[in-house]
Amino acid sequence: MARGVVMLATVERYLASLPGGLSAYPACVHKGEPLAVWLRRSPTAKLAAQLPPAVASLLGPADDLPEWVPEVHANVVYLALREAFFPSDEAFLQHARATNRAVLQTPTNRVLFWVAAPRAILRAAGLRWGALHRGSTVDVRITSDVSARVVLRYPRNLFPETVLRGTATGFAVAIENAGGRDVQLVLKSTDEESALFEGRWK
Repeated sequence: MARGVVMLATVERYLASLPGGLSAYPACVHKGEPLAVWLRRSPTAKLAAQLPPAVASLLGPADDLPEWVPEVHANVVYLALREAFFPSDEAFLQHARATNRAVLQTPTNRVLFWVAAPRAILRAAGLRWGALHRGSTVDVRITSDVSARVVLRYPRNLFPETVLRGTATGFAVAIENAGGRDVQLVLKSTDEESALFEGRWK
C-alpha cells in the first residue's frame, strides 16, 4: 500500500476479509466494458486518493480500461462509490439499477442480452454471466412461469453484500429488457461462497 493512502472504511474491511487482500483471486476477473459504463456515469471526483494505487489507476479515462480487470478491484470501485457519494444503500441501488440499464444498452450487451422472454434469458444466465465475469458462476432454477431462483457461487468473500445487492439490480434489468413487468428480484441470503437471489415478474 502506498504511504499516505487512507482507504475508505468499507474498502479496508473488504480487503481484510480476503486471502491476499487486493491480490486475492487473480483468476476472478470482470469485463472492462461494464465497469467503464459505471465510471462514466458515476461521481469519482477525489476518489482516487482514497483507493489503493492499482485501483485508483482504473479511474482514468474510461475508454482506457483493459478488456478484463480483477474482480476484487472492480468490487473496490463499487464499494468506494457507495461510501463516498451515496447517502444510503437505497440511493446507491437506484443508481446501480439505472447504470446497469445503461450497461445493457451497449452494442455488445444489446446482442448478448437480446431475447424475447424472461424465461429465455434466465435459461442461459450462466453463459451470459460468464461473458462478463470469470471465476464465478451463476445457476438458475425457474420455479414457475413468473419466478426463478438464482445462485451465484464464488471464492470465499469475493463479493461483498453491497455488490451483491447491486448485482440483483442487474439481473432485474435484464429480465425487464426481456419483457418482464413489475420485476422484483432481491438478494435473499448469502454466505462466504454463495448468494441466493429470488425473482418474480409479470
